[in-house]
Amino acid sequence: DGVVLSSCFEGLPNVVMEAMAGARPVVATRVGGTPELVEQGASGLLVDPGDPAALASAMGQVMAAPPARREAMGARGRTIVAQRYSLAALGEHWLGLLDRCLAGGGRHGSRSPLAADVPGAVTPAWPPGADRPGAPPGNQPETSPPR
Repeated sequence: DGVVLSSCFEGLPNVVMEAMAGARPVVATRVGGTPELVEQGASGLLVDPGDPAALASAMGQVMAAPPARREAMGARGRTIVAQRYSLAALGEHWLGLLDRCLAGGGRHGSRSPLAADVPGAVTPAWPPGADRPGAPPGNQPETSPPR
């Protein structure tokens, strides 16, 4: 079993993430965010868009691969999705982003270094001693940013 995505345009394709989470090797076109997901030869095969012969060849390679090789590709895909896109991984990413915003913000109303290109962006300032809303225990900043 495997999954084929022959798109000419993509963002970050959910179908590829779902296939990888399901431990299936992926054959896909090298468009949009697909190369960020599929590791060439490790979790699947990527081909240039608009090349049906290359797509057919890649599909044939995956189908002809020994079951252990297909299973290894699927397992690598599952690992990639778990490490980069699981709820825990995304939550840690967002908490880290928030921590960096708070650590570099200075006084209330100062521009955040991560939002420098957003007109009017400000860094939130928590009152001294206040916990960061929604942070799990042990993930609180040691000190609050100055007001």
